[in-house]
Amino acid sequence: MDITAFIASRRDQALLLGDYNAYRAQLSRRLLTLRKKLGRTSAKGKKYTGGIPISAEDFRKNNEFVHLPLLTSERAWAHAMHMKSTHVADTSAKEVTGSTRRHIISRLKKAVRYANELLELLANRPASGATDVDELEARAYASWLDGAVGFEQRNWKNSLRSYSEARVIYAALLASSKQDVFKDVLANSVDPSIRYAAYQSHMPRTLPIPTIARRCFPVSSAELVSMIEELDSQALSPKSSADNLPDSGAPEAVPKTITWRSRTVDIEDAAIATALGSVQSASAKLAQLLSSGAELDPMEKVSAYDDILVASQDAVDATKHAIDELVGEGVGQSDKRMQALQITRTAVNFDLVNWRVGRNRVLTGDSDGISMGPSVTTKLRKARKDGKDWVYREGGTAPKLARLTERIALYGSTLQIKTMQRLIQGETTRYRALVEIDQVSSEVGAGPKGGEGIPTPLIENLNVYPATRVDLKNLVSYPPRLEPVPVKPLFLDVAWNYIEYPGRTQKSQAKGETTGVRTEEQGSATAGGKKGWFGFGR
Repeated sequence: MDITAFIASRRDQALLLGDYNAYRAQLSRRLLTLRKKLGRTSAKGKKYTGGIPISAEDFRKNNEFVHLPLLTSERAWAHAMHMKSTHVADTSAKEVTGSTRRHIISRLKKAVRYANELLELLANRPASGATDVDELEARAYASWLDGAVGFEQRNWKNSLRSYSEARVIYAALLASSKQDVFKDVLANSVDPSIRYAAYQSHMPRTLPIPTIARRCFPVSSAELVSMIEELDSQALSPKSSADNLPDSGAPEAVPKTITWRSRTVDIEDAAIATALGSVQSASAKLAQLLSSGAELDPMEKVSAYDDILVASQDAVDATKHAIDELVGEGVGQSDKRMQALQITRTAVNFDLVNWRVGRNRVLTGDSDGISMGPSVTTKLRKARKDGKDWVYREGGTAPKLARLTERIALYGSTLQIKTMQRLIQGETTRYRALVEIDQVSSEVGAGPKGGEGIPTPLIENLNVYPATRVDLKNLVSYPPRLEPVPVKPLFLDVAWNYIEYPGRTQKSQAKGETTGVRTEEQGSATAGGKKGWFGFGR
């Protein structure tokens, strides 16, 4: 019946040309056409009676009866997705709440109801004629829609359980049929939803998605488990040590940390850790091949780099995807997880470029293509008449000169690149110095300020070297302002009578004379009635 291929093809075709609303309108038209074809419409001019119910026997008669509940379920799902996408496009709104959220959930529940009705009808094997694959596809589709209901209700436990059931079934179908449609459904819808629901359930990000799906898979249904194991016996058991439980120890092939220069960060994303483990294993195989000592053709060496280049590119893509997820969640650049992912991104990009350079060096040949080996012609020639082999001779002077010219041009380009590098470094240093000078100049400003923010004239700052240009219009203050000026100081020689200065008479005579003079001055002052400081009158 190809339920998954029918749904996936219609979604891809409709969403390629329009949006969810166009997909919903297309489903309505297809439903009307199909009901008319199968005779499930009301007679013209009569009252609508609700339609004739579908039975399991109808599926055996015509497989197109399976499309009726499928299209109805898809139409309800497209209606819910249209309302959600319309709200997401509105940047002013933060989150779907209120009646809009209830309407979205009701449409998804309606889609789940029709999907479950289809599953119940297909489960009646004798009447419907369905196979195990048909029933598993219907069950996976119903679980997929049920996971979307839990996702919108923020019921992460139920959502994770439903998505895990769909994931295990689709993985088993992929392992048995090798159809790309199951791989696309897993990669585009189921796996991202499981990762986000596991994150909201506080599960470690280092846990791979297959392990999460097997943990949350409802193993209570023995019939479902037996049908899955018939398709893939290893679907519900760990395939490798990378899928073991965290407490059993992580595998040695998957790194836990990554180092770039002097910084070491933890790897929290399982996809990045798995990709880096693949890079390490591919690197070990390449090193073993190159060190084996066997004479390998250059093209064989080049092809040996393909695995490690693919693994390195996967690591780069996984890191970018993890960064985009954090950006979508509103995580800032200062967050520890974002900084760790940025360092991881730098390291894996550097390794990718490094491996590409190594591959290109292999393509250039020995000594990076610098050696001037003999040019041997490889032109096919006819066999000689005498039966002898042609003797291949070394090329002439002209080809050698041509190759030498090419190498000189390449060497000149290398020198130009080095010169340009030095010039860029010099210009970088120069502009850094200019920025530093500008910062210092802005800090110094126009010099010291006087009162009320007026620049001080140059004549009053002759002892300060100007950091900027001299303002020749501010040499002096004109017209002069009234300013306090220090006057001539009054010197009081209080030690005159106690220090013997040169030129004075003997101390004894000076003492007597000083006493007589002092007595006369006191008498004259008393007689004249003059008073003042130190005998000076006023």
